[in-house]
Amino acid sequence: MMRVLHVISDTNVGGAGRYLMNLIKYTDPEEVQIDVACPFHGKLQEALEQFENVTLLELPDGDKSFTMNQYKTLKEYMSQKYYHVVHTHGNLAGRIAGTNRNVKVRVYTKHGFSGSNIGTKLMNQGLFWVTDGIIAVSKAVKIAMIKDSIPGERIRIILNGIDMEEVDEAPKGNLREMLSVPEGVPLIGVVARLTPVKGHKDFLRAVKLLREEGLSFRVALIGDGDMKEELEQEIMALGLEDIVKMTGYVGQVMEAIKCLDIAVLPSEEEGLGLSILESMAAGVPTAASNTGGIPEVITHMETGLLFEPKNPTDMADKIKMLLTDEALKKELAERGKAFVRENYNAEKMAKDTEKFYVDIYKTKWN
Repeated sequence: MMRVLHVISDTNVGGAGRYLMNLIKYTDPEEVQIDVACPFHGKLQEALEQFENVTLLELPDGDKSFTMNQYKTLKEYMSQKYYHVVHTHGNLAGRIAGTNRNVKVRVYTKHGFSGSNIGTKLMNQGLFWVTDGIIAVSKAVKIAMIKDSIPGERIRIILNGIDMEEVDEAPKGNLREMLSVPEGVPLIGVVARLTPVKGHKDFLRAVKLLREEGLSFRVALIGDGDMKEELEQEIMALGLEDIVKMTGYVGQVMEAIKCLDIAVLPSEEEGLGLSILESMAAGVPTAASNTGGIPEVITHMETGLLFEPKNPTDMADKIKMLLTDEALKKELAERGKAFVRENYNAEKMAKDTEKFYVDIYKTKWN
C-alpha cells in the first residue's frame, strides 16, 4: 500500500482545499493510505474530518507557507513514519521538510502563478531541486513555470476536476432568501477568496456601471478573506450596499452556486479557477477574466463569456449580455455544462494523480 502525506496550510476551504478533498474522495483507500497535515480548529480541518480513512496531523501557524515551527513539526512527522509520497499544496515548509530520508517522492501542485517578483522566481528555481514532480492544473500554469526556468519534463498537466456527484446531489440552497433577493430579480455571484488577485474591486466598479444603466439585479460575494473590511468599505463608497451582500465563509458552496443566475470570476490572474468549473457544471452561465487557464475552460461566446482583466467597463458589458439576452444565457449555460462535465472530472484527476506518483517512484527508485 502506498502511503501519502498531504501538506496544506489553509485554515478555510478555498480552491486548494476543495481540490484536496476531491483527491481524497476519489483515491482508492485500499491502494493508498492518506495522512493530511493541516491547521487544526479551522474550517478545512472540519471538512476533512468527514473522511474516515484519513489521519489528520496538526500543522502549526495556519495560513502561513513557511515557519520554522512548521518545518520542525513536519520533519518530526516524516521521521516517525515512512512515506512513499509527500504532496504539498502551497506550503513551502513541507517541500523543504520532504528531504527527509523517510520520504521517497516529493510532489507539489501548482494552482496559480508565482508573479513577477525575482526573489520568488529564484526561490522556486532553487526549490525545484528538492521536488521530484510538479502538477500543473492547467496548460497556462505549466507554460508559466517553464518560462521561469523550471524543466518541463518534471511537470505534468493534470486538469483540476470537480466532484460531479456532489454537483448533482447538492440541493438548491437558501441564499436568495438569506440575502432577501426579490422574486424574479437575477442574482449575480462571485465565489472566491477575498484577496486582491481575485479582482473584487474591479467587479464592484462594473456593478456600479450596470446599476447606472438602470438594470435590476442583486450581487452576492461568496467567500472570506483578508479584504473583507476593505471590500465592505468599497461597497459603501460606491453606494452599492443595498444590492451587494457579502456572505462570509459558506460551507456548502454548491448549494449557494445553484442559487445564482450568473457566475462571475473577475480575477487579475488565475491558474484555472475551480469556482467557474463548479458554476458551469451546475448549469450557471459564467463570465470570467481572459487570463491564465480560464480561456482553456471558457471559449468566448461558446461555453461562456470572457472579459479583459482589470477592465470594469468590459466586465460590465459582458455581464449585461447575460442579464439582457435570455437565449444567449441559456445556450452558454448548456454548452458550458457539457464541456466541463466531459473534461474536468475529479475522479479522473485523482486517478491521474495516483499514476503520477507511481510513475515518479518507478523512475526514481527502480
